[in-house]
Amino acid sequence: MLLLLAYQILALHRQTPHLPTTQPPNTLTELAQLANDAALAALVQHSHNRISINANLHGLEPTHHDSFRILELAKLAQHLALGLAQSTALKSTKNVKLLFSSAADAAAAATTTQYARVPTSVLAATTALEPTDGAYVVIAPRPEPTAPATAAAAFHKLVQGAGSRPVIVVNPRLGADDNVADLCPAFHLQPLSFTFMADNLATELSRADACLMRCFPHEWTVLLDAERRREYEL
Repeated sequence: MLLLLAYQILALHRQTPHLPTTQPPNTLTELAQLANDAALAALVQHSHNRISINANLHGLEPTHHDSFRILELAKLAQHLALGLAQSTALKSTKNVKLLFSSAADAAAAATTTQYARVPTSVLAATTALEPTDGAYVVIAPRPEPTAPATAAAAFHKLVQGAGSRPVIVVNPRLGADDNVADLCPAFHLQPLSFTFMADNLATELSRADACLMRCFPHEWTVLLDAERRREYEL
């Protein structure tokens, strides 16, 4: 079923512009650059001011508590914030605020480099929305076990209160939330893995790696690594 879905997506978008790369990013720096380019393309070229960045990778997935590294995700978000602060989409006097899902996340990422134009706060804090803010980058908003509705309510308040100011959300995990559903998916990276029969004479299942990827303004694309050598093809 997964293999069929992959080929359906490939057939649907065969005539659309190709991705800027046929290789998924191997480092956080490469990932951050691709995500930054996609976010700015969606914002500056196509006037989307509610944007999502999804990197469903080991260490960056907020729902995998044992392996989640908030510091790494914060570095990605900070790269996006700096790119936005330096772009023509923002007035030079305005800040780009990093908003963490919880005080615990903010504390865990406190060792990241601080920049004057990229202040930090917590999504539900009174300092989340301020007049000096020109845009927002929200890091992994998700329910907390002790207060499951707080993050969703705070995110809704931010989206409404931000007005025309851009809001970029990195790895949102708020479930079936209308505010998340309305985000423009500027960047998406999700590893896939499936098994298949190579032909009708095969006696064993073969296994292949792939990834679903989108880099705005390019369409959704499946990159296939049939021989599992990290040599991907469209």
